[in-house]
Amino acid sequence: MVLRRFVAACLIFAPGLVHAATCSVEQGQRLIDDGLYARAIREFTCVINAHPTEVAGYRGRIEAELLIGRYSDAVLDGVQLNRIVVPVHPDAAATIYAEYAARRASAPNNIAALTGLGFARWWFFDYPGAIRVLDDLLAVRPDDVFGNVFRGSSRLLKGASRAAGAADLEYAIALAPNSPDVHFLVADAYTYGALADPARAFEEASIALAGGLDTP
Repeated sequence: MVLRRFVAACLIFAPGLVHAATCSVEQGQRLIDDGLYARAIREFTCVINAHPTEVAGYRGRIEAELLIGRYSDAVLDGVQLNRIVVPVHPDAAATIYAEYAARRASAPNNIAALTGLGFARWWFFDYPGAIRVLDDLLAVRPDDVFGNVFRGSSRLLKGASRAAGAADLEYAIALAPNSPDVHFLVADAYTYGALADPARAFEEASIALAGGLDTP
């Protein structure tokens, strides 16, 4: 009786506690599959809070952030992944790659999986691998903003196909001129890539900042 009253009180006064106990990676992935990206982000945030050193929560939240166009948030989550998860799980990159390989085995052209894997390859400095994945993504959706801006970034950071990389970045801007996240990625590419252009990087970062993207 006492236990039942306690559970009822939780439902009335602290529904977040119940949700925290029931959130899951599987539910977060279903929300992504249903196109409910904001809800997926909340679900994976719950997973991260419950298991802060596990890979799956960050992998899922990054995927949802990318699909909703929040590229800067995905980068910040990548930093947290490196800082909190990798020291506990040095094989985090391999775990993420294996997850996406399994998903692509049954659905090679799955947009969410291609997006998440493309970012993972980019984040862990595998630019040739990222380019191959993003080529597959853009073969399915040529006007995909994520695919264009991250392939352009990967090409410049790899130091090959510089003209094609710059063209990818310009096309991404044309597709989403009002996205501060796109301008943020372009600024990054022109800061660290083979076509280093501090003036252009400053211009793009300033646009991102003016667009409300307050990120380091």
